[in-house]
Amino acid sequence: MFADLSIGEKIRLIRKDRGYSLENVAKDANCSIATISRLERSETDVDDVTMYAIRRALGVEKAPLTTPECEQYMGRMMVWGQLMSSLRIDEARAMVTEMSAILQLPYERSLSLLYTQMEIRLLCHDICNMPLVKKMLAESEHCFDEMGEDAHHLFFSNKGLLAYQQEDFRNALKYMFTALTYQCQVSKGRESDLFTYIGMIYLRMARIHFAIMYFEQARQAFGGDLTNPALASIETNLATGYIQIGEFEKGRVLVENALAHARRTNLTVGIGISYCNLAEIQRGKGDLDEAIRHVDNSLYQLKNMGAMYMIPLYYKTIYLYELKRTCECLSLAKEGLALAKADGSELFILQFETQCHLATLKDPEAENFIENIAIPRLRELYELNYALYYCEKLEEHYKKKKSGKKALTMAAIARDIYKEMFSAIDYDTANA
Repeated sequence: MFADLSIGEKIRLIRKDRGYSLENVAKDANCSIATISRLERSETDVDDVTMYAIRRALGVEKAPLTTPECEQYMGRMMVWGQLMSSLRIDEARAMVTEMSAILQLPYERSLSLLYTQMEIRLLCHDICNMPLVKKMLAESEHCFDEMGEDAHHLFFSNKGLLAYQQEDFRNALKYMFTALTYQCQVSKGRESDLFTYIGMIYLRMARIHFAIMYFEQARQAFGGDLTNPALASIETNLATGYIQIGEFEKGRVLVENALAHARRTNLTVGIGISYCNLAEIQRGKGDLDEAIRHVDNSLYQLKNMGAMYMIPLYYKTIYLYELKRTCECLSLAKEGLALAKADGSELFILQFETQCHLATLKDPEAENFIENIAIPRLRELYELNYALYYCEKLEEHYKKKKSGKKALTMAAIARDIYKEMFSAIDYDTANA
């Protein structure tokens, strides 16, 4: 993978790339021009002290030039990628300066492009970096033919992550499945990552059975390191899938495992989401008081986490509504709506606004909002479970009002949503 050049050839290419003359380098390295000239022509060797002085004069004293240094660098590159896979992001960020030394070597074009894709992957772990990720990926398009297989693999998975963040789920699947076709050094042993991403996309699109299939593959491909926070993420998402299809016992076992892993690795988000899942299990079993107890634990864990906090807050409004505590539901939904507007989240704004209308369903304006605004928009956003929930609530409401025609309309919409949830989408048949 590294350029097959002599040390002298490497020195010459670095010097010319930086626009340094032999005289400049000789002066800064405190050696003769003739020595450097012969070194560049591979006509002589120099001792370690002189070589370090030359490298320092060129500004590449930390770049991998010798064979042992190159081998060590590639080993560190794999460690860097593994830290990202293990969600040890602070440790991965601490390696950026060390790994970026490859950019100092003009002849290592393929590895420089690989480094860039690794850097993009690291940036993907913070949603605030998405504009920069988009820019860097667009620039990478122009260098695609120069990339090796490892960089291609990362390029497509990075494109998939960007598309996922932009809620372009069909393209996200396309890119992730393309990344999966590359069998290379970087992808080896990291299949679990891609299966997890694919599962997350399917989960977000409410194709729950496909999501479960890929999360199960992710768990099977996982290395088994119980200290790895990624395991908690896999089991949390898998539990979510099983809970959504009513497999509460399977979900409970997975949630308890995920909660233990999240506590072991101090993953606060994992702890908070696990409590959300426990709440949903209790709701599915009809114990709404216990569901509220768990969701309150989730709210405590996620209280300083912005959008994450709104997930259990929204769940709690549902539980309060189902307990017929509509005044509390309305008050909490208004609180959530204010937070969602401050955050700028369209989905949470829609969800909390819909809960406000649900709590005042006797108002014809509330009926109209839920039926003609909330449900269609939730379907567009792939929030099919919530669209179903509001269909069911409106159907119940219309039956109580003895509005049979409207009740039948809502039942028909619910059937269409069920069909959509179990329908295949692009790349299912070709890649599943």
